[in-house]
Amino acid sequence: MLRIHHIAITSPNPKKLSEFYSSLPGISKPKFNFNEKGKIRSVWFEFGKIILMIEKGKKNQSPHALIFTISKKHRKELKKIQPLVFKKTLHTLYLSDPEGNIFGFSSYPNILKLD
Repeated sequence: MLRIHHIAITSPNPKKLSEFYSSLPGISKPKFNFNEKGKIRSVWFEFGKIILMIEKGKKNQSPHALIFTISKKHRKELKKIQPLVFKKTLHTLYLSDPEGNIFGFSSYPNILKLD
């Protein structure tokens, strides 16, 4: 069974947009993530088990990606789609659907190891 792991939206100014989300009732405290130059790369908010990620990027590209949580028992199945992966992080594989929409599979907070 697939569940939504996170929803990513882009913003030219993630810090400013995060101020809006921080003002919403019941929202978690933001987690700031920085690039190698020390500038904000993304800001994360938890909505129960779903994370909203505000990532540095152009306007009007939202939602940026649909990412599914991948269970340990299904990770072996990811090997067959590995040739379609265009980006990989410690936790997530990113792919494009036939229309160019970004989707992926994440094991966050655990490192994604393909058995």
